[in-house]
Amino acid sequence: MPSCASLRDEVVGYLVERFGVDRSGLDRFHFDEQRGEVWAATCVAPSNLSLSRPAGVRALRRTQSGFKPTSAFLALLGGAIRAGRVEVENKGDMMALLLGKELLCSLDSGFAAISFRGDAVGCGAVREGKIRALIPTGRKKELLEALAAGPRA
Repeated sequence: MPSCASLRDEVVGYLVERFGVDRSGLDRFHFDEQRGEVWAATCVAPSNLSLSRPAGVRALRRTQSGFKPTSAFLALLGGAIRAGRVEVENKGDMMALLLGKELLCSLDSGFAAISFRGDAVGCGAVREGKIRALIPTGRKKELLEALAAGPRA
């Protein structure tokens, strides 16, 4: 496992490069890695606590090809994401994406933030000019219900 400083450098470097997040916007986070998962918290948990996992939100997972961001962390970063972001404006397109369809996009291959009408809602994978959602099933269901109940557009 990397040291705290090198883990921070690695995580911040990835988020700056792939998602265009400003380094100073990440100053509030402390990063901790456990079993290939990187967790982000706004404070360090007291050392006298016995935790089964690090405090905070799961931010990234290590994969063979590098980091994979979680949908929850991308949603938390929200408006700070200035690159690696696919904006979906059409409700029908968003529903199709959540139901497993791919949409055309102009990003390079890799992970991307999926954004609906300006709000980051989760993670997607871009390959060969198409994006598919990698949003957890429970969150997909919540988003589909919200889209179905919301105003028509």
